[in-house]
Amino acid sequence: MTWITVISSIFYYLALPVSFVLTSLYGWFLIALAPVLHLAVYIFSALVLPLRILAKFEVLFPSIPALSKS
Repeated sequence: MTWITVISSIFYYLALPVSFVLTSLYGWFLIALAPVLHLAVYIFSALVLPLRILAKFEVLFPSIPALSKS
């Protein structure tokens, strides 16, 4: 039964540096990607702007017979 404990502790100490390196790389990747994501939010807002303007006219024309499903 003690061999399970020995194998698990060996695996833990072998995987610890790998997980530390991968976690550090992931953190640096997120830091490097943050400006790109920030810029993508502005681009997405600009692309959605025409739809937001068209949505304001939905109040004026609530039911158009050609577009209604019933």
